Amino acid sequence: MKPLYEVHGNGHPVLFLGGMLQPHEVLGRFVDLAIAEGFQIIRIGYRGHHSNGDTDFSLDDIIDDAIYVLDELGIEKIDVIGEALGGTLALGLVKRYPNRVNKLCVNGVVSKRDVERVSQFKHWYEVLKNQGLEALVEAIMPDMFHEEWAKDNQEKVLYVKKQLIEERTQEGLINLFQSAARYRLTTMDFARIDVPVLIIAAKFDAIVSREHAYNLQSHIPNAQLIELDSGHVITKECPEQMLKYFKEFVG
Repeated sequence: MKPLYEVHGNGHPVLFLGGMLQPHEVLGRFVDLAIAEGFQIIRIGYRGHHSNGDTDFSLDDIIDDAIYVLDELGIEKIDVIGEALGGTLALGLVKRYPNRVNKLCVNGVVSKRDVERVSQFKHWYEVLKNQGLEALVEAIMPDMFHEEWAKDNQEKVLYVKKQLIEERTQEGLINLFQSAARYRLTTMDFARIDVPVLIIAAKFDAIVSREHAYNLQSHIPNAQLIELDSGHVITKECPEQMLKYFKEFVG
């Protein structure tokens, strides 16, 4: 199956891998700012988001989709941003195709197995499976953004909720949940990463606590970490700050 993808801008190419529940609009301002600063943002459509036919796939298949897109665009090596599940995919991309990545920036990545995260994701999975997509979105939205930001940006939050439901299917998302649950990256995998890595920790992340960012930094040899006053979706809450640090990082 040929993967879907979008290319925004004509500058320095960057592959952006978003979260499991991240609609394209979430990156609106971040993409606009990045283009204005001379970047080209490339995004791929994840299996399980748009098609009921995507019922048997792994995260490795999505990683291969990203490589397919880079090959089609004639890009040999690229800088990568990965947010949430996209951060896991980005780390998996470096593991499987280390020669295709220049530098890597990640945030909101689950870097270790802990009881709280496992329980949380199991609950969301059961809500999705038994009550449907809209019920899942209602369950997740309170944790997606920092409370104060959400209060000041209610129209944006409502629009994101609308897109979360419109851009994916229940069956496809069930399979994406299952694929993510099966995927494993070990501390040895982190230790073997030899490209420069920028890790961004979100101080108010209610989905993946910032301790995961510090744990990741402790295992990646060439990693630096910064912390922002943000909830889980940094590209929505702090696009200017994130772009500033990313631009400095890639030079």
